Amino acid sequence: MSLDKILGSVSPLIVCGAARSGTRMVTDILNNHPSFVVEEEMHAKTMEAFFRFLNEVDDNFDSYSSRKGRRLDAHWESMKPLFFHFFMKSANKKESLDVSSNVMFHGIKTPGFERYFNEFESVFSRRPPSYVYCVRDAALVWRSWKSLGFLNDFDVFRRRYVRSLRQACKIKKNADGRLVVFDLDQYVATETKNSFINARLVGPLLGYERNLESDIEYDLVENRNSIGRRGQQYCYDKVLKNEMKSLCEDEDIIQYKSILMS
Repeated sequence: MSLDKILGSVSPLIVCGAARSGTRMVTDILNNHPSFVVEEEMHAKTMEAFFRFLNEVDDNFDSYSSRKGRRLDAHWESMKPLFFHFFMKSANKKESLDVSSNVMFHGIKTPGFERYFNEFESVFSRRPPSYVYCVRDAALVWRSWKSLGFLNDFDVFRRRYVRSLRQACKIKKNADGRLVVFDLDQYVATETKNSFINARLVGPLLGYERNLESDIEYDLVENRNSIGRRGQQYCYDKVLKNEMKSLCEDEDIIQYKSILMS
């Protein structure tokens, strides 16, 4: 089967969430299953440029259709999702992955892409996407960000984290059950990781609850993005401890996370 026919029949999948919340782990897990292909990260400005391009083409068709007195974009609208799949394969940071005829989901992993929910929904209106939102204790996320030098401004981090949770709650409200929330803290704590993955990730996406433990040893998937594998260590001074405590008690974070996990 040709690649365009395969990609034309798969469902889109977006793996997102705040950075350092498990998007790499989820991607590696899903890519161990024959039903999923999740491409590498894409720079936000690249994605936004592509959305602008799509909007320009849409506007041109609107203009021409108005002049002709009839719609002229039927073929464009039917091909746009396939075009997007090829874009996800070609504009990510690393070489794209192979896609076989067994694949049911094809998508991309990038932290923060939950903010493009409206755009994804518009492009894939005929075959709506599924979303995996990765969530982790905000205090642990901040410790990781600060230790890696991602950001040193606590207030900026808090705003970004709350905004991400709020957007995830919007997806939950509007995506008609197409959102799967992957709690990294729960995953790390469980001793039966295969069962957890089947019940909380793969099963909900595929829409069934078959025991997959005999198929794939998911618990052999290592965390390739841990701070230790990056050759760095967590900072843990008094200021950071107070900031982490503040995040644990933050009312907005508690509220949005409660909605998300309910």
